[in-house]
Amino acid sequence: MASTTETSSESLTLLLGCDPQVELTVVQNGAGTLTDPYTLHFTLTNPETGEPVDIDGLFFDFADDTLIDASQVYPGVNEPVDDMYGSDTPMVTGFDTGDGDQDALPCGVEVEGSYDAMLQFGLEDDSSAGCTDEVQFTLWSEEPGGIGIDDLDLGSFAVVVEDGSGDGWVLSPNDGEGEVTGDTDVIAGEIDGQTDIELTLTEELNEDTGLTEIRVDLSVGEDGDIGDLRGFFLNIEDESLLNGLSVTGDEVTGSQFDANNVSNLGHGVNMNGEAGEFDLGILLGTNGISQDDLQQVSFTLGHESENLSVEDFAGESFGVRLTSVGDEDGEREDSLKLTGDLGDLLIPPCPDQYEVDIPEDCQCDDLAQDDDMLIA
Repeated sequence: MASTTETSSESLTLLLGCDPQVELTVVQNGAGTLTDPYTLHFTLTNPETGEPVDIDGLFFDFADDTLIDASQVYPGVNEPVDDMYGSDTPMVTGFDTGDGDQDALPCGVEVEGSYDAMLQFGLEDDSSAGCTDEVQFTLWSEEPGGIGIDDLDLGSFAVVVEDGSGDGWVLSPNDGEGEVTGDTDVIAGEIDGQTDIELTLTEELNEDTGLTEIRVDLSVGEDGDIGDLRGFFLNIEDESLLNGLSVTGDEVTGSQFDANNVSNLGHGVNMNGEAGEFDLGILLGTNGISQDDLQQVSFTLGHESENLSVEDFAGESFGVRLTSVGDEDGEREDSLKLTGDLGDLLIPPCPDQYEVDIPEDCQCDDLAQDDDMLIA
């Protein structure tokens, strides 16, 4: 994804976070002279494509340290916003500056790191309580010439928001690596026990067929005993897809596809007495560890005419058959039949946000239930 930052000598627009997300616009006014100093007008809004969030606070650094103590905000703390902003509701409910010592909002939200400036927004004095999906304010300075865009550290912005589920997030400028939406193409599962198992399913496009397939990565974890991976069993939500399903992989030596009727792949590779019947089973490697000793395998599930999605397997149960289980330097005389569940869809990792706690008395009530609660 291309960079989400647009900037000129007079304005700056960028996206912060991935999911949720906020758009920040800074407009530079004035000529930068003693009689017409620069001022910066900030607007924080929800992008049109995103879910509504409550904007609670903003942190940032100055590029020019001389401006830290000389900067002011308009409207002032707890002062009603005048008609130019379209509301008579207090919006800036906290403002403080200090050389790298701002690390929390007055309402109690603590952020990672520390900044030169902190602003808090809300509908009640000295609090971030209430629902605000748009915030506007002006930053000005007592220094000659005022304060311009070049006087800010543009990579330092951090916005505190509360999403529709009541979770708090700190969002930083999107560097283009995080996804803007919540779409997911990877799900994972794990089993902790005598032998740990790690499982990941990933969507991949087959360029020859134009169809989406599922790459399965199965491995023995670093903790616990090791074992030889001999069989993998899995359920699928839409059992009609079993007709036309196939598997490819260097370690695959057999397969079965039969709704609620797969538990025994032969050669002692079965899940009998453990988790009942599965929809599909994949035989891996050979008997014993003289020819192969598989602690990690990858193979691909495809369909002759349909796209496969990780959603087809989200939340479904899986099973793993291991032989030659034991300490890496020991006899390895045990065998295991392990079962687990694939997770629900995972939100893609975003390097531009992290989760924080929002105190109950500073939260936005009914954000998820009624978008009309949002005050602009």
